[in-house]
Amino acid sequence: MKIHIANCSPQRHLFNYKLPERRQPFARHIPAGAQISIDGQDTDITAIIDQHERYGFVNVAEIPANFSGLCYSIDREIKVSKINDGYEARLEFLDERAEKIIEESAVVINNDIKNVAVNHGQEQQDGLEMTIQSEPLDPEQDDKSPVKKNLKVTK
Repeated sequence: MKIHIANCSPQRHLFNYKLPERRQPFARHIPAGAQISIDGQDTDITAIIDQHERYGFVNVAEIPANFSGLCYSIDREIKVSKINDGYEARLEFLDERAEKIIEESAVVINNDIKNVAVNHGQEQQDGLEMTIQSEPLDPEQDDKSPVKKNLKVTK
C-alpha cells in the first residue's frame, strides 16, 4: 500500500511522521506544489493519516474551505490539477483570514483611541479611517498581489 502526500502550499514542507512498532521518527521534505509517496502496510498508512488529520491533513477528494495545504491519496498519485485546486483553496483561505484580521485590528485600534480620549476627558467619535497598503520586500521584484485597503470603522 502507498500513500501519496501533496503540498499545496507556496512553501516547502517538512513532513514528520512515526510508524507503529518503530521508535524513530521519519521526515521527508515536500517541495511547494509537489508530492511524495510513502510505502507501508495498512496500519502504517492509517497511523500517518491519524497523526496529521488533527492538523488539517485531508483526503484530496475532500479539500475544505479552511484547507491547511497538505492532502493525501491512497494508492493513486494526486493529479497536478488537484494540487493546483488545493493551492488556490489555501490562498483563498489565507486571503479571507487576512481580511478578517485587518478588520478586527481596525476595530481594536478605534476602541483604543476612543478609550484614551475618554480617559483624557475628550469625546472621541467612532469612525476611524485607515488605509493599509503592502509594499514589496524587494523593490526590484514585482508584487503580484499588492494590498491597498481603505477601512472605516462604524458603530
